[in-house]
Amino acid sequence: MSDPLPPPSNDARTVKEVHDPLIGALLGDRFIIERRLGAGGMGVVYLGRQLSVDRPVAIKLLPAQLSGDTELVRRFMREAKVVSALSHPNTVTLHDFGQMPTGALYLVMELVTGETLEAHLQRVGRLPVARALTIAGQLLDALEEAHGRGIIHRDIKPANIMLSPRAGQPDFVKLLDFGLARNDEDSTGDTTRTGAVMGTPAYMSPEQGRGHRCDARTDLYSLGVVLFEMVTGERPFSGPSNLALLLKHFSEPAPRLVDRRPDLVGQPGLEHIVARALAKEREERFASAGEMRAALDAVAESATAPRPPPVVPAPPAGPTHVAATADTMPDLSRPAVSKPAVPAPAVSEPPATSPELSAPRFSRPPEEAAAAVDAAPAGDAPRGRSPALMLGLLAVGAVAIWLVWPGARPPAEPAAPVNSAPTAAP
Repeated sequence: MSDPLPPPSNDARTVKEVHDPLIGALLGDRFIIERRLGAGGMGVVYLGRQLSVDRPVAIKLLPAQLSGDTELVRRFMREAKVVSALSHPNTVTLHDFGQMPTGALYLVMELVTGETLEAHLQRVGRLPVARALTIAGQLLDALEEAHGRGIIHRDIKPANIMLSPRAGQPDFVKLLDFGLARNDEDSTGDTTRTGAVMGTPAYMSPEQGRGHRCDARTDLYSLGVVLFEMVTGERPFSGPSNLALLLKHFSEPAPRLVDRRPDLVGQPGLEHIVARALAKEREERFASAGEMRAALDAVAESATAPRPPPVVPAPPAGPTHVAATADTMPDLSRPAVSKPAVPAPAVSEPPATSPELSAPRFSRPPEEAAAAVDAAPAGDAPRGRSPALMLGLLAVGAVAIWLVWPGARPPAEPAAPVNSAPTAAP
């Protein structure tokens, strides 16, 4: 719906130019026309109201002066027939169809509020992948019903897709404008008097651009173009003219998504779906809307599925290492002491001035150490202790150290061979 009503003006000439005599007119005593919403190639669209239930409606009207255009009348009648056969929630609903006494034809449809996908993309540029998949999935649901009834839309494009927010569904989709729809058994090329193929070249499949027979895969190609545009913010093909666009759809391979959005390198499933939908040959595309919807669902599930935890490699084979705890940690503040084979007698702390006890290793047996102490002058004994007591303490300490410290022991001499033969008495 283009050409919106201009804003109010005090200029009498402007008011006269925009005045519409149909405002306030009744349609079959059931609907009243309230104001004009816009105009397009198929007539004028008005805001109306259904009197019986006080419900706002959209009224699409083909003026009487255009009723002589056989092609427009045929398309208008065809849209009424097609839409009346559809009941999917993502397809616009038809309430009534008729003709005014002046000869003007009209369609009364549900009023869909919101924003066209075309206007939304112009405003935001591109959509997150999850949103694009949600919108494309609803369109495929609507097309699955239409294709099941033998109806080919033939004009899938963002301008015919309305985003109508609802409770819990911010991207609820309505598919509009079935003016070019045809039954698949009669979907040969639809040309005008000048020979121009009907449709929108930027979204047109190769077979539709050549005027060949269209089928369900024709709509899937157009939807592939829409999906490409939603994700990248650009159409796959562009050109200075409609003919240049059609030639690219005929022969030029579609670009990859990652060529336009390098951050989509981790989306091979989405890349495959778009490439298959944009295949030049129909046989290489998805066979049905349901098949393409299943592929989209698989991509959406993989994108939202929780990632598995990282795999931690097992430790290499070898001795088991046990983490030290407070109970198993050794007391490093004291040196480790091996337990003696036999309990050692209690030893009094030797004098700090004893030269024998300060040596790191004994090289003499205890008997020689005791003899050396006996030979020492009497004046070397500590004051207040008798020489006999000192000698006793030194001897006991030497024996104790010799027993505890293996390094203080002299190497054992080999035992003499024992002759077990009896000896003769002298």
